[in-house]
Formats: sequence, structure tokens, C-alpha cells
Amino acid sequence: MKRPHRVLDFVSLRAWLEARLGQYDCVSFDVFDTLLARCIEPPDDLQRRVAQLLASRLGDMSVDHVLQCRRDVEWELRRAALLEGQDHECHFDPLVEGWVTRLTGSPEPELIRFVHDTERTLETLALFAKPGVHALLDWLKSKGLRVIAVSDMYLSHDHVMALLEDAGLAGHVDQAYVSSEFGLGKYSGRLHAKVLELEGLAPERVVHVGDNLVSDMRAPLQLGIQGLFLDEKHERLRRRKQTLSAEMARVGGMWPGRRFFEIVDFRMEHDPACQEAFEDFYHYYGAHVLGPAFSTFLMGLLEKFKDVKPEKVFFLARDGYLFEKLYARWRELEPNGMQNWPEPVYVYASRRVVASASVAEGLSPDQAQVAFYNPKQQGLLSVLKTFGLPAADYEEAAREHGLADIAEPLHDWRDPRFLAFLADDSVQTRIKSFGEAARERLQGYFEQHGFFECTRVALVDIGWNGTIQKFLRDSFESRPDYPDVHGWYFAFLGAIHGDFGMGDRIEGLILDVRRGDPYERAVMDFEEIFEQGARSGEATTLGYRDGEGGRVEPVLKGDDAPDRQGELACNPMIDGFQRGVLDHLGHFHAATKLTGYGFQDIKPYVLALLERAVASPTQEEVEHITRLVHTEDFGHDHTLSISLEPVRYLDVFAPRSLFRKLRHKPWKFAAFAHFGWRLPAWLFRMAYFHLITKRGF
Repeated sequence: MKRPHRVLDFVSLRAWLEARLGQYDCVSFDVFDTLLARCIEPPDDLQRRVAQLLASRLGDMSVDHVLQCRRDVEWELRRAALLEGQDHECHFDPLVEGWVTRLTGSPEPELIRFVHDTERTLETLALFAKPGVHALLDWLKSKGLRVIAVSDMYLSHDHVMALLEDAGLAGHVDQAYVSSEFGLGKYSGRLHAKVLELEGLAPERVVHVGDNLVSDMRAPLQLGIQGLFLDEKHERLRRRKQTLSAEMARVGGMWPGRRFFEIVDFRMEHDPACQEAFEDFYHYYGAHVLGPAFSTFLMGLLEKFKDVKPEKVFFLARDGYLFEKLYARWRELEPNGMQNWPEPVYVYASRRVVASASVAEGLSPDQAQVAFYNPKQQGLLSVLKTFGLPAADYEEAAREHGLADIAEPLHDWRDPRFLAFLADDSVQTRIKSFGEAARERLQGYFEQHGFFECTRVALVDIGWNGTIQKFLRDSFESRPDYPDVHGWYFAFLGAIHGDFGMGDRIEGLILDVRRGDPYERAVMDFEEIFEQGARSGEATTLGYRDGEGGRVEPVLKGDDAPDRQGELACNPMIDGFQRGVLDHLGHFHAATKLTGYGFQDIKPYVLALLERAVASPTQEEVEHITRLVHTEDFGHDHTLSISLEPVRYLDVFAPRSLFRKLRHKPWKFAAFAHFGWRLPAWLFRMAYFHLITKRGF
């Protein structure tokens, strides 16, 4: 009798075989968990997912009932096989036919086809060739050895071969033998014996490799076949961890999200293109930090589209750029499932151009105060720039009202000089004339994109205050064909205008301050990274001009502007972020198919990921991200430096001074990344939470 052997990975398996090449003619492999690994555990959860989709199609049955019917039919088929003298095996074809018949009263061909296609699709999404398998099988074939696959599986031979083909292994495997086709299992040794008979092989000339001690080592050894137990410790631990996550996901909280992103991470780890690209930090960060955040936002957005049913969705330049790309990519991944989804339109509509149009009826102090939220504001000059008003036209009037220097910062928008300036009829006449022309151009631009032809539309952007949505309403709400506008943003702060009476027609999906949820806070504590990750590489929109054929075309800021120069230098980094996010989305989409989880299921875990990224960044993350240049598009040509001086140990013991030092820094927590331990950053985070809780979210 052959001696049992254990190999720890494919490298040691090759070494073992290489030392004994002349002794064997054929190497037999188990399929599942040996050649192929699943990104989802336990495997039975795929059957539950099929039952969920079938129950949804049937409409009037619970998932538990549908799944129990499958189990009952399977048990009956296995019992019948035992009574006929076979092993405890069954075949997928009679299983599906019996299952559908039990649910509907007849073997409906369309439902049978649906179950076959669904299970095949889910198995294909779940299965990957293990790292090193392709190279090992290539080597075996180069040595003239026959390679076969032997599996205990209810799926058919053709189904298993199709799965091997989808994983890129069909060309490496000469033949596959599946227990369902013979009613014989490996565990009894009868399937191994049948394979020897059909292959015409002597048992001592065969090696069988698998991960099951009984089926893949003891049973073949009893027949004289050399059994090798593939004992991959890291794989056992991974499957155990994912099974635990699946069990905990039933509890809720952050666990469904953890399980979901374990699936996504597994798929990315087994995608050679991703692994090669991840050598670039920005690509990696896009896939593992921004990818979960933006993909989850897209999931929430799709759920909103399904409920509200807008006719068109307008992605607002520039920070709506990536979201439009994600939506387009999702439509590619769902070619048959999104015919009735809103038509996407990418529009060049910056805060500046809609602000210009909003003053067609004059500029009120309430409107003007938006400019004072710029920490680098330059008084009246910032107000004029915010609304696109030419500063030279107002300098004389400003001097008449005591504003000798229009660039003088104003620390109170209720400054009497400023209010007197706005109350001047000649000033308002000039503003209205400018605003009417701007409104006419903006109106023409939106008309040519079908905005006013719709009864309901959506606006999508990064956030933060819904200013464009507000100014569009201010400019065009009086039109009888002004549509019902819903604004869905990555984050909504409402710091400038509140929700301006929009209620549920404006919402931040990842962060909305009106919910008062402190777990959403991380997005607010480093807004710049999300803006950078989502923005277009193009410049901001300054206005519109008449183009060919009577079309209105956007006018973009010139590349020679100082802040634009900084953006151009950073564009390759932004491109890395976005390629990573798009890579992530493909695997994210597969995970939604495999689990059926929705936005609210995975959002708690995503918030935890963002909390880690914002409040506890690594030193490597800080070093790379602080190289970015952030443009403050707030009526003032200015770039915001994300970098800052690191906190010293002694600073931790002077919290008041530390708070003052970091107060206006865009990424306060980056200052702690150089510490060798996380306690200082954690203490500052707790103190910071205490402070903002006292002041209000």
C-alpha cells in the first residue's frame, strides 16, 4: 500500500512530483478547493442565493420555503441512489426539474433554464483558479503527463468543464470525472476505481491530489493510488474566517459589509491585472479606500433611481465625473437589467456659472454670504468672483460705500458698508443685467441637454451644500416646465443654505448632517480626498459661449492659471485613484450578485473603513496623499495645501494649543501618522469628537 503524503502548497507539490516523474503517467486533481477556490464561503450560500432569486421570480414564496423544497428533492434523489446500490450522489438536472415541479406543480422549462443559468453564473463569479495552478499544469503537460480532474459534485460533467474553462483551466485538463454522472463518490473509492477503469490506468501509475483527507488521500491509497493531501493552511484559515463572517452577517451591523468586502478583496487578490496595477500607490488606494466608498455610493444611488424613477440623471462637472463613469460601467455590467434606468448626462455646471445666473433678479445679502465661507475670502472681491461679476465694474461703487479696497477681508457679511453696496440701485441694475445674460446662456445649455423636457430629474455630485441645485432652482423655478429635481450627493452638509426647503429632495447618501450620525463624520473630516478622487482632469467651468450650429459650449479655466497648474501636476495621481476605483467596481458588482446585499447592509462597514482611512492613516498614505494640490473653487484662485507639520509628543500634553494648531488644517489626523503607535491619534480623535459633540454635529 502507498504511503500517505502531505504537501503544503503547489510549489512543494511540484518538487515532490519532480523527484518522481518516471513513476507516474497521470496526475488526478480534485476540483473545488484544490484547483479552484471560492471567493464566498460557505459554498451552500450560493444555493441560498439561487433560492432568493427564484423566490423573487415566483413572487409569492419565502426564500426559506423555496430552499427547503430544494433540500427535500435533493435528499430524495440521494436516498433513491442508495436504494439502487449507488453512492449518496445526485445529479443537478433531475434535482432542478424536481425542485421546479415541487414549487409550481409542473416542470416549467423557463424556470428550469433560469435555475441552470443562475447557478452557472454564480459559480463562475465565485470561482478562481488558485495562484500557481496554471504554471503547475503547464509544467505537467510539458512533461507528457496526463492531467485529469475528479470531483464529488452534484453538477454535471459539462457544467464542471465549463467552470474550469471560465477559470482558464479547460485547456490544461484532459478529462473530468464527476460523481453525479456515475452515482459514485470519491469517498467510497468507487469513483476512483471507475476512473482507473475508464482511463485504462494501473493504480500505481496515478497520483491523486486533493484537500480532503478521506476522499483525496485515504480512499485512493486503499486502491493503490498515491494520494497527496494538499494542506494549505492559509486557505483553511481564509475559508474559516469567511464562514465566520457569513454567520455573523446574519446578526447585522457591520458584519454584512465585512463579509461583502472580504469577497471583493479575494477577487482582487486573484485578478492578475489588479495585482500588477497595485504596485502604484494611488491605484491601490483607489481600489481599497475610495473604491468601497464610491461604489457603495453608486449602489445607494441605483436604489434611489429604482424608487424615484428620474428620466435623466445629470452628473455635475467636475466632481460628478467619476460617478458618471461608474454609472456607465455598471450599465455595461448589467446589459439586460438597466434598459429602464435614467439616461446619464454629464453637464458642465460649476458653482460659479449657476451662481451668475442666480443674480438675474439681483444679489441679496443672503445669496452673497456664500462667499464668506471661503477661509481665504477677500471680502467684496470674493463675492464678485463667486458670482462671476467683473470686479472692475464695481470698484467705483465700492469706494462710494467705504470699501476702498475691494480685496479687504470682511469678517461679517452684515458689514454696513457691504450692505449699503448691495442696496445701491445702480449696483443692482448692473448685477441684474449681467445675471440675465448669464441665465440666458445657462438656460440654453440645459435646454439642449433636455433638462426642461423631463418631469423628474436627478442631480449627482460629490456635495457638499447643494449650491448648484439651489441656484438652479433660484434661476428657473418660475418656468412652468421646471422639473421635479432630486439632488443625491456623496455627502450633504447644508452648512451654507441648510436644505433650502428641499427636504427629502436633497440627500447625502454616505454623509448627511441632518441624520446626526457620528459614524458618518469621517467624510466631513477630510472632504478634500473625496473631491480629488472624484474630479475630472479638466478645468473648472467659467461660463458659456455660442458654438457651432447654435449650440452652447462651456468655457473652461485656462491651463495657465496658477491653481490649474497645480491640478495638472496632480492629474496622473488622480488617474491612478480612478483606475483603482473602476477596477474595484467590477469586483464589487460580482459581490452584489453573489450576496444580494444592498446599500444599508454594507454602509456601516464602509463608514468604518473611511474612519480608519481618515482618522488613522498610515505614514505611507500621508506621504503620498499630501503631495496632492487641492483647488478651492470658492470664488478665489487658491490652492489648499494638504500637507502639515507633524505633531510632536509634547504637543499631546497641551491639547488647547494642539487644537488651535490643527483647527484649520484639512486633514488634522495626518499629523499623528509618524508616531509608531496609534494611541496619540486615537486620543485626539476622542477629544475631537467630544468637542464637536458639544458644539453640535
